[in-house]
Amino acid sequence: MNTSIPGYLTVADVAERLNVKPATVRRYLHKKDLPEPDTRAGQSPLWKEETIQAWEKERKSASWSRKK
Repeated sequence: MNTSIPGYLTVADVAERLNVKPATVRRYLHKKDLPEPDTRAGQSPLWKEETIQAWEKERKSASWSRKK
């Protein structure tokens, strides 16, 4: 991962984790498809790993529910 602040994920980190481009992560954030950042370093959003893990879990369960 590209994290430069221990315990936080950058846009690039989240993109790598989701296997998408950073621009896609920024679009998700703009469309409110991602949780709000836990903090910011200047203008750069940062998420705690736990925040993204919880979002991924919720996202997977929501996808599962739609398939039923």
